[in-house]
Amino acid sequence: MTKAQASIPRQQWESNLKAEAAFWSNWLGEGVAKSNNAIADDFHFRTRPHADMRLKDMFAPYLRPSCPPGSKARILDVGAGPLTWFPREWKTRDYVITPIDPLADEYDKMLGAYNITPQFRTIKGEAETLDAQFPPDSFHLVFCRNALEEFYDPLGGIRQMLKVVQPNCCVMFIQEDYRSDDQKSRGPWTLEESNADLYLNLHNDKIDLAMEFADVATVRAQRSWHWPWVLGAFKKETI
Repeated sequence: MTKAQASIPRQQWESNLKAEAAFWSNWLGEGVAKSNNAIADDFHFRTRPHADMRLKDMFAPYLRPSCPPGSKARILDVGAGPLTWFPREWKTRDYVITPIDPLADEYDKMLGAYNITPQFRTIKGEAETLDAQFPPDSFHLVFCRNALEEFYDPLGGIRQMLKVVQPNCCVMFIQEDYRSDDQKSRGPWTLEESNADLYLNLHNDKIDLAMEFADVATVRAQRSWHWPWVLGAFKKETI
């Protein structure tokens, strides 16, 4: 399978964004109203004054080597939505999160309607054009949760994320739950772990991401055995 097949036309992608905006508009409404317990819990974590790293401790091992105690880390959250999911407090470190999303302008309107001021405001940006927005080697960690299906060029987006992360630091993907038919229709790619290797699934085809990015990264993955949860880490290598 060629790289060109793992993409959708930009026009389709722009149309897909309308569904994504509708999802987040509904999510915010239910989060504020506390009408859905799962959404209310997620909303509370994203808006609470102290969102400690211990509550999302899967990130700590990927930051400790490059960010010792007392350091200031720079985090990029790609496809962040209106409120970053990344924890916003780490007792022994300081850090700045840059959340980006192509719908940032829409999110500002949604948040304004509920008088919500985020600690780290989402700015406009696309995974596929990161090097036009940020210098190379800018971040200690680049992170993407449940947003891969929103990329119009997932392989290109991953390569861009590797450009802006620092050498010996990681690009992390988290994919939770099964992708719905609606999500698959918008971006028909999902992550799959097999024997700690990470694959990009596209219909009946499969791309070995360790082989695809062997020139720039070491790729490993882990998966929950009781839940369809995958974490993939791309460690940027230097030659």
